[in-house]
Parts: sequence; structure tokens; C-alpha cells
Amino acid sequence: GQSTVTFSVMEEGYTTLEVFELSGRLVDAIFTGTAVPGADYRFEFDGSGFPNGVYTYRLTTGSEVVIDKFIIAK
Repeated sequence: GQSTVTFSVMEEGYTTLEVFELSGRLVDAIFTGTAVPGADYRFEFDGSGFPNGVYTYRLTTGSEVVIDKFIIAK
């Protein structure tokens, strides 16, 4: 259920890291704020309260959007 999420950015700006069900419903906003280059951001994500299945995360910065899938299996 517990995972460590890490990311860094190339340029300073407003950044969000969000988790979605495959239906598109937002289930968690892990980070929302200004991120700066040179810093490693680390957050604990607790998926134990979510049902097993495939989810997506979306990291959005001023210059890019990264989307990927992951699985919660207990």
C-alpha cells in the first residue's frame, strides 16, 4: 500500500502530481505548488485505501506533462 514517489523539475514553476482512476476521477493530489530545479521531491503515497486496479499519475509542470500507469495490488 505504501510507495515513495519522487520527482524533480528542470525549471521553476507551478507543479502538480496527481493520481487518477482509469475512469479519470482524481483520487489523490500528492503535490500542488511551486517546484524548483535542483531539488528532489519525495512523498509517501498510501494506496492501501484504494481498491486493487490500474491507476495513472500525472505530473504537470509549466513545460511538460508526464502520464504513466501503475498497479495497486494487495
